[in-house]
Amino acid sequence: MPFAVEALFAPRGRVAPYATYLRWELEHHPLREPAWHADRLLPTLRRIAADGDPATQRSLFAMIEHATRAAGHAPVLDAWGTDLELLRVAP
Repeated sequence: MPFAVEALFAPRGRVAPYATYLRWELEHHPLREPAWHADRLLPTLRRIAADGDPATQRSLFAMIEHATRAAGHAPVLDAWGTDLELLRVAP
């Protein structure tokens, strides 16, 4: 999950906070997108930490992929090839 959090902060020119400060950072200096607000992101991260739920992981990746592509990094994601299919939500 540290890499997921870093993927949210880095494209915005921000350093990802330590896990113990993530809630504070999101509440006091929120990321623009509503999906990344503390009340939505933190329960998702807790669920993944608790049981590694694959559906929740794929849902989180879908949001990260959308934001990453919107930031102009589609070629980086596309270079992963078919490995992306493992991370995407099944149709």
